[in-house]
Amino acid sequence: MKVYTDGWVQLHDHEAADIDRFWLDGFPVAVTPEEAYSKGRGPDKRVSPIYDYDDGGIGKVQWVNATHDRAAYLKADGSWKTGGRFHLWISAGAGTLPYEFPLSSTVRIEAGDPSDWQGRKNEAIAAAELALGLRPLIE
Repeated sequence: MKVYTDGWVQLHDHEAADIDRFWLDGFPVAVTPEEAYSKGRGPDKRVSPIYDYDDGGIGKVQWVNATHDRAAYLKADGSWKTGGRFHLWISAGAGTLPYEFPLSSTVRIEAGDPSDWQGRKNEAIAAAELALGLRPLIE
């Protein structure tokens, strides 16, 4: 876990599960039974594009600010096998509709390169921290 000024903390896959109140609850409920079955998540069968990303095990990063009820979420839409890019989502509060926030430069994962994904993820984390204006509490 990494701690920042103004109440932000960074959580990786191994530190915390997805926080549904930020990444699921604000999205609409599935309209049809087919959609509920194929894309619906949680007890209300909500449809979140965030949960459609298949990162092949690269893993997400969440930033949470309990003081200000805000959160951010970084995840790749592909793996080192398929290629893809990282997406940054922001939640303005629990239960609100998250929105995708473009990084200053697109961070891509090259297909077929099993050794470079971690460096690309670190680059995406740095770009997300910059976009969010995060400053580590202790350097």
